[in-house]
Amino acid sequence: MLRRILVPMDGSERSKEALDFALDLAAACQAKLWVMHVVDRSVVEETEDALKDVISGVHVKDAVHTYQELAVKNIFEKASKKSKVRGVNLKTYTVSGKPAEQIISYARKIHSDLIVVGSTGVGRAEQFLFGSVTDKVARHASCPVAVVR
Repeated sequence: MLRRILVPMDGSERSKEALDFALDLAAACQAKLWVMHVVDRSVVEETEDALKDVISGVHVKDAVHTYQELAVKNIFEKASKKSKVRGVNLKTYTVSGKPAEQIISYARKIHSDLIVVGSTGVGRAEQFLFGSVTDKVARHASCPVAVVR
C-alpha cells in the first residue's frame, strides 16, 4: 500500500508528466504527495557568471535568486491546484544541493514508499560522463522509483 509518494520537480515537461502520474496514483491509493524542488547551486552559479558578461548595472545575483524563487513558486502553485482538483493532500519542500543526493535523502526522511521522477533529458554523451539525476535516484534510493516517460 502506498502512503507517501515523493515527486521531485524541476519544471520540465517530464517532471510535469511525473506529477500527473503521481497525482493519479495518490488519489487512487489515498496517499499523501510530497513535491520537492532542489536548487542546484552549481547551475545557479553558472547562470550568474554567464549573465554578468551580458548584463551590466544589475545585481545579477539578486535577479537570478528572484527568478529562481518565482519559478519554484510557480511549480508549487500549479501542483497545488492539480492536487486540489484530485483531492490529494500535497506538501512542498525546497532545498539547495546536489539534486540526486537531496532527493534520496528527503525520501528517506519522509519514509517515502515511492519516488516518481520524469525520465532524463540529458544527451547520451552527458549521461555517459555524468549520469542523470533520474539514473542516480533509481540506483540509490531506498524505496521503489517509478520513471515516467
